Amino acid sequence: MAITRLLSDPKALDKGVVLLAGNVAIGGSGAVGTVEGKGVTVALGTTGVYTFTLAGSGTVDVLAAFFMQEAVSATSPLHIVISARDDSARTITITCTDADTPAATNPGNGDKIHFFIVVKNSSAR
Repeated sequence: MAITRLLSDPKALDKGVVLLAGNVAIGGSGAVGTVEGKGVTVALGTTGVYTFTLAGSGTVDVLAAFFMQEAVSATSPLHIVISARDDSARTITITCTDADTPAATNPGNGDKIHFFIVVKNSSAR
């Protein structure tokens, strides 16, 4: 019930709540492609590590969720772990890992990372 309410009307949860949602296309060697959605930029760090930087000011997040959409059915799907959050830099870092091993792995060419980030008292839109 709460997630349905959040997605249909995030401001119903509290004043000043904004939902930043979208996806980022992944190119060859894990390169960041087109980011769909507003209020977020994405950068590839080391293998399989992506940093999402939130625009604006205010509290970084109340809730964040990330999902992988693989372009080709993989023998071993990727998992996404939120590995760091830095309120002062307004960043959330995720690590993509192979389901069979704990090693960081770049997503495949054509994969998409979907994101849902709830921010509070933020100027990000």
